[in-house]
Amino acid sequence: MPTEYRTITEIAGPLIFVEKTEWVGYGELVEVGLPDGSRKRGQVLDSSKDIVVVQVFEGTAGIDRQSTVKFLGETIKLNVSREMLGRILSGAGEPIDGGPPIVPEKRVDITGAAINPYSREHPAEFIQTGISTIDGLNTLVRGQKLPLFSGAGLPHNEVALQIARQAKVLGSREPFGVVFAAMGITHEEARVFMDDFERTGALRRAVLFLNLADDPAVERLITPRMALTAAEYLAYEVGMHILVILTDMTNYAEALRQIGAAREEVPGRRGYPGYMYSVDGSRNVVVRDSTGILRIIPIRDLFVEASSVVTPDRDGFEERTRLDGWSALSVSPDGKAEFRPIRQVVRHRYHGKLIRLRTRYGETVVTPNHSVFTIRDGRIEPVPAAEMSTGSLLAQVNRVPTVEGSRFDPDLATLLGYYVSEGHALRYQHKGDNWWNHYIRIDNNDPRIIREIKRSFKAVFDATPSVFISDPRSGTFRTSIGGKKYYDLFVRELGCGTRSNPKRIPSQILSAPLDAKRAFFRAYYAGDGKATDPRYRITQYDMVTVSAGLRDDLTILAKQMMPERIPSIYKWKGRDAWKVYLSTFIRSKSVGLADSFAAEVVEKEQVDPTDEFVYDLTVEDTSNFVDACGGVILHNTDLATMYERAGRIRGKKGSITQIPIMSIPDDDWTHPIADLTGYITEGQIAIARDLHRKAIYPPVDPLPSLSRLMDAGIGKGRTREDHKQVADQLYAAYAEGKDVRGLVAIVGKEALSDRDRKMLEFADRFEQEFIRQGAEEDRTIEQTLEVGWVLLATLDEAWLTKIDRKTLESYHPAHRGKAPAAEQKAVA
Repeated sequence: MPTEYRTITEIAGPLIFVEKTEWVGYGELVEVGLPDGSRKRGQVLDSSKDIVVVQVFEGTAGIDRQSTVKFLGETIKLNVSREMLGRILSGAGEPIDGGPPIVPEKRVDITGAAINPYSREHPAEFIQTGISTIDGLNTLVRGQKLPLFSGAGLPHNEVALQIARQAKVLGSREPFGVVFAAMGITHEEARVFMDDFERTGALRRAVLFLNLADDPAVERLITPRMALTAAEYLAYEVGMHILVILTDMTNYAEALRQIGAAREEVPGRRGYPGYMYSVDGSRNVVVRDSTGILRIIPIRDLFVEASSVVTPDRDGFEERTRLDGWSALSVSPDGKAEFRPIRQVVRHRYHGKLIRLRTRYGETVVTPNHSVFTIRDGRIEPVPAAEMSTGSLLAQVNRVPTVEGSRFDPDLATLLGYYVSEGHALRYQHKGDNWWNHYIRIDNNDPRIIREIKRSFKAVFDATPSVFISDPRSGTFRTSIGGKKYYDLFVRELGCGTRSNPKRIPSQILSAPLDAKRAFFRAYYAGDGKATDPRYRITQYDMVTVSAGLRDDLTILAKQMMPERIPSIYKWKGRDAWKVYLSTFIRSKSVGLADSFAAEVVEKEQVDPTDEFVYDLTVEDTSNFVDACGGVILHNTDLATMYERAGRIRGKKGSITQIPIMSIPDDDWTHPIADLTGYITEGQIAIARDLHRKAIYPPVDPLPSLSRLMDAGIGKGRTREDHKQVADQLYAAYAEGKDVRGLVAIVGKEALSDRDRKMLEFADRFEQEFIRQGAEEDRTIEQTLEVGWVLLATLDEAWLTKIDRKTLESYHPAHRGKAPAAEQKAVA
């Protein structure tokens, strides 16, 4: 029997704070008993040693200090069944259509997770929405995430309903269905949605989740997860193609902000919780650059390097820049480590404390709202850092995929190992002259090692270093070789550092074949490691360094070479020195999963940031990356946990395609919700206010719209072979026509050239004939392309530079029915 507490200490908005004595898990369901005998449900939002924060779904009205609290020992689950189709449910998953309760085939946790990249199949196959500006110019592909950006007062809900009614996968035998989730809508909007689905018959293949504006904000946070859980069941277990429409994600984000304010969280951008942000700039991250080299680099330096190639986008709050061709060490939901493409590096100013979480095997420093991970029920799951406490399990990577580039000389790797362990570099200007002296020196008191250093110098450089005693008291020998080429190689090219504090393992070693890695590590350990205790049958690896960078390099190298070992990291009190010990087992409470494990947090403290910015990476599919200090896994954003649940799974017939819709305040595309959504997803559809003012429906503006996966769903065998060229030409001509409109305002129509006049006329007709269509009009892709060709026929053929001659002769109305010129010549 669960213990019943009567220990509520505080009530703040939708939250209650409860003292407890038993262990309570994050996300656990709670039952609150009110003095009048009624009961309310809630969920654990935060759990520390003594206090639990509970969000109450039905609101906290009527709850007082005499109310009872019972922790139920399970998380929120949804009853799923084929019987869900045709039903209308509340945002909490309860039937509200007057029908009978849904008899569940199973109960599923709504938390979910991103699709495992190992199993993810690339989105493909055309989804026809019946809307020309989407199908023709910004094609939706099965398995894609394609958001719709709108503004207050614009008809995004009408567009959403039209898509829900008309969407279909052409030529597929699997059934098509829609899961429609509305958050924070009015009663009138809910009535319109229900009436439209019932009137058109679309409800037969749909499931509706409706969260009303006067429903509790905390219910709004679970509504999209309810919808996605239903979609996953219908897609991957029933075998349907499911289109998920989520409207309005701005209301979801507002609910996040309300809950964050009630918890007195440090707000992020424009008052929203910083669930995407962020990591202290000093933290080393594990990345692979565009040349395939594995690098362990401070995230602030990564931002600077990326900014030197691509100028960052700046919106007054944050800066973001692309990092094409790079990938980050990341972890799939089932714990497998892999490198995934980096989409962007981001930074923004931050004022406040950060949280440092430490286990015996690593640590990280992040903002309180930044999510880290734990392992629960055989999956990696995100948890905000603020909700971690001493004793919580923090997920870390223990196997780093081996990166093996071009051959690296083992003799040079041996030299570098000895140098990083006990070497230093010296550079000074000779007195009275303008020339500089450069030296590489390596100390050791073992004559055998000194002989090996000499042999390696001879083998690599065909040079012999001088040897002399540097410390008679300890009998330490010094090998020394002078020359700028040696200094430049060791210090500037390979980045080994000059003295103890800046010492690093070269990225070339971390990316070298295994023989070079082993040569380096053997020499490093011989030069600097602690001798193995003869009591142990297995070699014990025990290393000490004053370089935080070298500490991280050693742990990542060990995780590549010896994944059976678990690097423990100990910091000496009162000094910046660390011991890295390669353990044979985990010496604390833990749980393992594939290439990862979760270990007990032994210390949590607030610390100051190391500069005025905090940073983040956005990583494709997995939405996580790794702090190099022990491989602590770090999350991207709360939104990514939902968006990345869309896609196709190899071996499964069904799929999930997702259209999140957001009404952006003040039509500001730099708004954080639109901004975050834009780079997590695969394009955007823009609802334009200027088109709406002209009474054009649907007011989809193709110019700022984009479908990054369009090419995967169009062309011969999917839509039509001319699709790509027609789309490119329509886009180019419309863009030119709109430019001419701006010119008319300056010089007047009389000053226009013949081309300008025709392009202006084309833009007007394009809006009236291609963009405009009826709310009930369901155009086929053939009809859409034919409308496009009719419009293109108003332009001179010489201007149609995006279309090749063969396609013109096959599809242009002026040539329709005529044999292409080549065929006519052959017949003649």
